Order: sequence, then C-alpha cells, then structure tokens
Amino acid sequence: DDEATNPYFRNVDWKVSYVGGNQPLLHPKAGKMKNDNQNSHAPSSSSLLLFPDLKVSIVKEIVSTGGIVNVHDIPKETGRHLTPEEFHHMLSLSGQGDHPEIALIDVRNTFEHNIGHFVDPTTGEKAIDPEMTTFSSFDKFCQDHAEQLKDKKVLMYCTGGIRCEKASVMLKRKGVQDVNQLSGGIQRYLEKYGKE
Repeated sequence: DDEATNPYFRNVDWKVSYVGGNQPLLHPKAGKMKNDNQNSHAPSSSSLLLFPDLKVSIVKEIVSTGGIVNVHDIPKETGRHLTPEEFHHMLSLSGQGDHPEIALIDVRNTFEHNIGHFVDPTTGEKAIDPEMTTFSSFDKFCQDHAEQLKDKKVLMYCTGGIRCEKASVMLKRKGVQDVNQLSGGIQRYLEKYGKE
C-alpha cells in the first residue's frame, strides 16, 4: 500500500536515502525510475533494490524498555517536540539572562555518543552520556539523575527521534517536568544545520 493511505504509516517521519541528487538507493543495474505524478521516486518493476533481502516487520517494540513504557502511553506522556530550529535556538540561549540552565542528554548508546555528540555552545560542555549499552538501562540513569535534572530545561536527542519518545516518558515519570526532544533526531537537525 502507498504509505499515505496505509494506517500503519500515518504520521511517520520518513527518511529515504538517496545517492547523488534525488535518486533513491538502488542497485547500479536498476531499471529506470517511474516518473508519474503520484510517486516520482518509486522504482519501476524492473528495478533491482540495493537490499533485495530487506524485510519489514511489525513488532511489539522497536526500542525495548523492558516493558517500562507502553507504546500507548507515549502520546499522553512524552516530552515536548522541538523542530531542529527550536532546538538550535534553545541551545544558543543556554544559561543566558533569564533562560534556565540546560541539561543536554544524548539518548543514544555510548558507542554512538563517542562517535559524535552535541556540545553546549555557551558552556562548552559535551552532552550527557547516560553510558548505555542497551536502551532499557536508561531507566537507571533516570533514577540516578532525576533529582539534579528537575530544575533544568532538558534537551534530549537521538538518531531519528524514536528513543527520545520513550526516554522522555521515563524521565517525566521520575518528576522532571521540562523535558524537550529533538523531533526527527540528529538526522533532521543535520539536514538543516549540517554545514554549520
């Protein structure tokens, strides 16, 4: 089904990979692309996909919390979503004037954090690394740090936004109220600010 009409894909932040200009990732021997008004990026039936064995499955949880956060709780309890522009602006105001101190949290695992992370432009401090190897351990981070985060504006981010959905719920349940997350994650941020 077309992603626009399939109920499983409503409100999904699609990220399609392209090679060069505007051509989706296809095998080098792929056929020509369709060029109709409905979906100009859809491959023709003769195209060879770059990952022909790729399978998509509907699963109970994409990111496991060990049952701590139910997917139905997310819309009611998640943090405030910030566009890349809002996130960037809040970072630039960190601790200035009457703006609250920011706690910048990287919700990715330690390996990803070590590859690269945000730095508070005002203080020069790198984003907090919760030191996770699995996402389910974020709850322990929340238990250990919630008290010191309660009076701060929390800005959190991950790669594409999925982990932040659950992480913000976990942190808010520990009493931290001002929890904000980068909508679309680093991927959307870099689309806007990657050259800066």
